[in-house]
Amino acid sequence: MADFSSGSAQSPNDWQTAVPNQSVNLFDREPAPQDVVGAVIPATSVFDAQHVVMNDEIPTVNDLSVQEHAYTDMFFFERIHYTPPVIELGNLLSTVTEEVEVYNAYRDESQTLTSVTNNAGAGISFVGLPGLPTEIESQNGEVFDIVISTVGPPQIDGTIDFVTDPGNFSIPITGSRVVMFAFQPEKGVTEKLVFLTDTIRASDGTEQRIANRLNPRQTIEWTLKLEEGEERRRALTLMKGWHPRVFGIPIWWEARPLAADAISGASTISVDSRYGDFRVGSLAIVWSDSDYFDALEIDTVTETSIQFSSPVTHDYDQDTTLVMPLRVAYSEDTFDIQRFLTSLQEIKCRFRVIDNEVGDIGDTSAFSMHNSKVMLDDYNLAGADGVVDNQHQQLAHLDNATGNAIQWSTWDTAIPITQKSFNGNSLQSVWEVRQLVHALRGSQISFYLPTFYYDLVVVNDLGATSDLMDIESIGYVDYIQAKEPWTSIRVELTDGTVLTRQVIDYETISSTVERLTVDSTWGSLITVPEIEKVSFLRKVRIADDTVEFIHDYPGSSKISMNIRGAP
Repeated sequence: MADFSSGSAQSPNDWQTAVPNQSVNLFDREPAPQDVVGAVIPATSVFDAQHVVMNDEIPTVNDLSVQEHAYTDMFFFERIHYTPPVIELGNLLSTVTEEVEVYNAYRDESQTLTSVTNNAGAGISFVGLPGLPTEIESQNGEVFDIVISTVGPPQIDGTIDFVTDPGNFSIPITGSRVVMFAFQPEKGVTEKLVFLTDTIRASDGTEQRIANRLNPRQTIEWTLKLEEGEERRRALTLMKGWHPRVFGIPIWWEARPLAADAISGASTISVDSRYGDFRVGSLAIVWSDSDYFDALEIDTVTETSIQFSSPVTHDYDQDTTLVMPLRVAYSEDTFDIQRFLTSLQEIKCRFRVIDNEVGDIGDTSAFSMHNSKVMLDDYNLAGADGVVDNQHQQLAHLDNATGNAIQWSTWDTAIPITQKSFNGNSLQSVWEVRQLVHALRGSQISFYLPTFYYDLVVVNDLGATSDLMDIESIGYVDYIQAKEPWTSIRVELTDGTVLTRQVIDYETISSTVERLTVDSTWGSLITVPEIEKVSFLRKVRIADDTVEFIHDYPGSSKISMNIRGAP
């Protein structure tokens, strides 16, 4: 604390006041305006000018040019002040020391500090605390350190309690102890983003969807393969001793190399941070191996650098060092460990991230649009068995087992149940899909997805000023009738041009031809040979609020989600 005899000022937020004969708790106490003003005026000013008697009106800060000294006299003196008012540790990555001062602002009386009690759990100790009780002379303070180590309960949420002659007060202390799980996984890290949507469905199948999570839940699974040696023993010891507690886990699929060497003591490193989830106020790791790294809080981010709130403690070579976001997570109940006959162990790890407050990263600008909604018209990634593309309709069935059975549906049409997968082959493409998923809010927001099938066959040229399309008769007029999710179509031409339209009317021309009327003209003459494919463009949504990413390595990911029609 600054020496008040020198006349130096303190920040209004640096001090709290313990009012005589009153217990103080920062969470349920409304600080009076005078507490702030009284803390910023030098104590010596009382003796440097005439003492002005105050009237009944309490002056504002701007009024203090005349009444400053009387105001200080009334609200600074004859109090016990303490700093800091609260200790917020955030994510505790290493032992932290916080300086605490209890200041006696009584002008003529000494006061007794009777006791200081740790009610915040194990792993917290006091250094430099005098023997208690101790007497604090007037206009003097006692300064000591509170040391918070990484050994203790995973969550820190309590108080440091003080008892003095004028009254009692508490300093709240909060934080989360984090131990790094910095072992590099095998290829194939699985990440799931899980949203939570309330779906209210009417009897005809139409829906209202309400998003209940601001940010999705994030779970991560990976496999470690560790040969006999110090790293294997260290990993198993960590699992044994820290299993129920908080881990710091690197986001390996967003790793990128240093752009230049980093020297111990540097707070800013050169790295390409684009298309990575580096969050100001969150954590990142500068990693060389599982025992040589720095986990630090991000202060600022640019496209070419990251500045941390504290410096790195090692020297890092740009050719052997990775930089990646770091998340705080709990492990699941079991680490699955398989021991092989050789000196090798395989460990399957599952983590649930607890700090996925990603903010508003939702963005659909990288994708096409139709009817004011996203259209995912990149070709679907399919495996050897193809893509599931089911039709579902809610049916009611009446059968008394003795007569004819009756079946009906209140739904207007069947809905598709399928899958959508992406092949993310760069950091940018994976990041754009992540932004898309956040913009869609899981199952809440609908979008358009082509079937990529030859759904309609055009039999006549499309005129430039015409809004008509003659197609081979398939029963569109009788069965589909422009009902969602079968209202929109995607026309792909042989030169790669793609046109989207919405069907607004339909009629039968002959036994072999049906005519569709679309919402706008074709703009130019399109001959039948120029048409490669006409597909339905179905209005859909994510089916189950879950999107799965399988990351092979940074910039190579397979992303998949189940899809359901959105009538």
